[in-house]
Amino acid sequence: MAIALMAPSTAFAANADHIAIDVTATIAERCGIARGPATLASAALPDLETAQTLGFDFQLDCNTPFAIAVSSSNGAMVLDDPTRAGPVGRTETGFSNRKAYSVALALETDDAPIATRPCDAADLVAAGSACPFYGTVAGQGLSSGRRTAIRRNGRVIVGWRGGDDGIRRAAGTYQDTLTIVVGPRT
Repeated sequence: MAIALMAPSTAFAANADHIAIDVTATIAERCGIARGPATLASAALPDLETAQTLGFDFQLDCNTPFAIAVSSSNGAMVLDDPTRAGPVGRTETGFSNRKAYSVALALETDDAPIATRPCDAADLVAAGSACPFYGTVAGQGLSSGRRTAIRRNGRVIVGWRGGDDGIRRAAGTYQDTLTIVVGPRT
């Protein structure tokens, strides 16, 4: 915070009956994100063959209108075993090594909440995406409009269909990394 105090030079004249002091201060823009409390009820990994919806909480602190963006490393959950991986999402035995899922955002602001429709994780990997909150740098993605979010909650909501999608998958642990960036709206 910068404060400038200015007093007119006539303030010290012998016949002056008052002084005027102009006080000016500024608050710098800030916009950040922090991890929220753990949101999974247990340490067990969720079952990919059962339909799931999981929420991952975070904290927003933006004292200016902001934009929030999400990107995916793989565009799907991918089998975390490179020895089983094969071309085009298939293992060498013909099983898939990918699981599609969706992502949505729910944000509290100092005005009205913001909730998005889910986007396929596949739409979170490249520019030109139809997903309104795709982005990789601060200032891209979903705009808050004129809203701020000072010490407010946010949530990434991840979900997938169960085993009824007709795709056989190789056994193992599947994973993807979502990256969330927030910054003053550009």
